[in-house]
Amino acid sequence: MKNTIADRVAQFLKDFPPFDLLNKTQLVDIASQVTIKYVEKNQIIFKQNEPTANHFYCIHKGAVSLNEDESNKSFWVDTYDEGDVFGLRPLFAHEPYRFTAIAQEECILYAIPIHAFKPIAESNRKIGKFLIESFASLTDKPYNKEHKFRESDDDIDSQLINTSEDLFEMQPAKMVKTVITSAKDKPIQQVAEIMTKHGIGSIIVAENEIPIGIATDKDIRTKVATGKIGITEPISSIMSSPVICYRNGITIAQAQISLMKHKIGHLCITEDGTPNSKIVGIISEHDIIVTRGSNPSVLMKAIKRSNSTKELKRIREKIMVLLKGYIFQNIPMTHIS
Repeated sequence: MKNTIADRVAQFLKDFPPFDLLNKTQLVDIASQVTIKYVEKNQIIFKQNEPTANHFYCIHKGAVSLNEDESNKSFWVDTYDEGDVFGLRPLFAHEPYRFTAIAQEECILYAIPIHAFKPIAESNRKIGKFLIESFASLTDKPYNKEHKFRESDDDIDSQLINTSEDLFEMQPAKMVKTVITSAKDKPIQQVAEIMTKHGIGSIIVAENEIPIGIATDKDIRTKVATGKIGITEPISSIMSSPVICYRNGITIAQAQISLMKHKIGHLCITEDGTPNSKIVGIISEHDIIVTRGSNPSVLMKAIKRSNSTKELKRIREKIMVLLKGYIFQNIPMTHIS
């Protein structure tokens, strides 16, 4: 039996990006999974810092404003109207909502399941380009309603925006859940023996499962093996503090940037992403490198070793893929530079 509602939804979506980039089969498939939602004027659709739902929105009728809440004040960010998409970026970034969405008038919204849309986005180069430009613009609508994706755009980045491989950097970094820790007053020699026993290059110094410092092989080599600090001294005498911490779910791109920015080899994962909560895991630069050889630190070393323009060109292409990924993830340029 023909699904009239799904057909009407598909008929509406086909005129707006990124749905105008879908073929008819994909469009009907997504439309059949849409939930239609009525929202009253001034009703909150989602709040800043709330966990994301499993869908994003397209406005069928009405208008929605995005506001940023700061110091008990609300600041207007953008306004969306008919055909605009919002609430999509946090679903790809695996982060809470960055803004609060409020209906400026009575609205009819299409709630589109991310599980229906994401596979298409990862396999369709045109949609991948739309999302990158969309997320880089800080809004979910980089093009106006008259915009139609030009075929000539395909050629610009055909080698740089491919498939889900280019979205690798946006996937959550895998952490090691079994974290070896030490008390701050444990002698350096005993800590070194523990590290040797477990075959690890660093150890988290903790109190009541809260990270207060980190000691590495390098600390032992430069501070203890040189005779500057005795092996009977407490590990706290050579540890680095505070520990750089993140919440579980940090992406590979974010982890790489943080490791390079702070010139460290490990990130501590805690319950709330701060050094004031319990340890839940650890991410190492080595683990990320093993996962995939193309990463900022490897590429920087490759540039230094390169002795031909041909090699530099190849490295540049990889760097462009990473940069596009960082833009996709909305990582501030101040962190990248």
